[in-house]
Amino acid sequence: MVKILSKSILLILSIVLLAGCEGLPDSYVDEFERMPGKQDRLARFIEQRNTELKELSNHTDSEFLTPYSQNENWAQHFVKATSQLTKAQSLYDNEISAIYDKDDPKDATSVFKLNRAFAELIQNSTSSARYVNERIAFLIETRENAQAIQTKAKQQLFEIDRIKEELLKLVKKTISVYPNKLNDLNAKLSSIDELVKNSKSSSALLNTQHDKLSDSSTKFIDYAIIGDQAIMIERNLSDVNKQQKETQKKISQLEKSYIKVLADQRIEYFLVIRRASWCEGEYCGNGSEKIYSPIKVDSKVFEYFDSSQIETLATIRRSWGKETFKINVKKDMWKALALNERYRWSRGHTHADYWIQKLYSKTFHKYVEIENDQSKETGWQSVSETYFWKQYDNLGMAIITKPYGFYEEDAISDAQPVGMATIAEPVMKDGVATGANRYGEWRQSNGLSFWHYYGMYHMYRGLIGPSRYGYNDWSGYNSRRRGSSYYGRNNRWGTFGSSTYSNSRYQNSGFARANSGAVYSARTGKGASSSSVRGASSSNRNRGPSSRGK
Repeated sequence: MVKILSKSILLILSIVLLAGCEGLPDSYVDEFERMPGKQDRLARFIEQRNTELKELSNHTDSEFLTPYSQNENWAQHFVKATSQLTKAQSLYDNEISAIYDKDDPKDATSVFKLNRAFAELIQNSTSSARYVNERIAFLIETRENAQAIQTKAKQQLFEIDRIKEELLKLVKKTISVYPNKLNDLNAKLSSIDELVKNSKSSSALLNTQHDKLSDSSTKFIDYAIIGDQAIMIERNLSDVNKQQKETQKKISQLEKSYIKVLADQRIEYFLVIRRASWCEGEYCGNGSEKIYSPIKVDSKVFEYFDSSQIETLATIRRSWGKETFKINVKKDMWKALALNERYRWSRGHTHADYWIQKLYSKTFHKYVEIENDQSKETGWQSVSETYFWKQYDNLGMAIITKPYGFYEEDAISDAQPVGMATIAEPVMKDGVATGANRYGEWRQSNGLSFWHYYGMYHMYRGLIGPSRYGYNDWSGYNSRRRGSSYYGRNNRWGTFGSSTYSNSRYQNSGFARANSGAVYSARTGKGASSSSVRGASSSNRNRGPSSRGK
């Protein structure tokens, strides 16, 4: 299906490119010219095959085939073939011919669709006309190989039963571990049960006819039933195999746990300055332009220039032997650019303008990835600016969580405190939280309940920090609004959470070093706001002159 769509897209793209040519593409014209011949040949083919059916009595196996011809109404397939051909002829006469007569390249897309519709009608009509001959060959082959067909069908039914029993054991075992998937897995079993039921029904019909082979008193054996039901069993086996693989794949997902934690983040800001220089004189020409290499700046400088409405940052002018260098922006902002104003300066030029050609940023993440009981930390990875700002508030948070017992599509992409989704729902006994799962268990200390991770999942404790999740933490998480990030009560976690920087990992992160003020505010509980350049997108300015001089 993907390949077909890709081909269609390429064809449509070709059509668009060809639309600028005079007339319709040659390949379309050639196809149009072949259409009358296709219609004539198909009409003769239908007539020939229909005549053969009418003269079925002349066939060497006419006595064998005639009952099937009557019972299955083979003649209807030629009626259908004729109807489909008539539709193709009507499409050709009423729409295709007219649009080809116009020969307008703008109609290329419409022509492509009409050609495809015509080809589909011709193909369907041809298939209908071929049906009777193919059916005759099928019935004769079934008669000649009835014993082998029955044996194969019997083996396939046995295989269907075997797969069902094997899958039943796996599903029961899985449900005992993950009872939350009982309904879903039972639904998958029910689908296979239906295929097994249908296969047994087909087998019974097939065997009834097959048993007649050894009964000399039998006057008629329905080989259509033998052949058709054998095909049905074969298709059911294919479906059962497919569903088994899909179910096994789903179950294997339940046995996989992974969490992706935003461990660090950074953004780099860049400006590109452009300069036009020239001289004032009769033979100076048009001057020249120079684009400086990108200049890396901090967020303050970037924000200033990004929001500035000043078109020309600075100018150089010389008059009567005196040169004047004028800065039109704040001097400390200009100084921050550390620009060599005369870099590759053209000899003889006396004037220059400087402006911003482009502003852009580069954004990066580091992650800690935990899969089952193993963890690893990535290096810096480039991410899109959109994704960077989407996750900006989530430092130290799990941005993807898929606990054991979840399918891949159940993975949680809402940011939340690391491991919060892995905590077992507590069972309250005498006011104390109890319960356990593969990750850990509820414990008590000084009358308070807290979640304890088992040794193999110690990496969770390292990502959470010195504090532990208590019952109130879990209760707040459980009552959160689904579909949105959760930062805990009083926004304790995340980039601006007070608990985040109690963990040395985030205290010493690149983000913390680059944003010490925001981190201090978070740690002292004063809160912080995200960067004022949040979401500032790359932009081209081209504010300066394109050429100067005389």
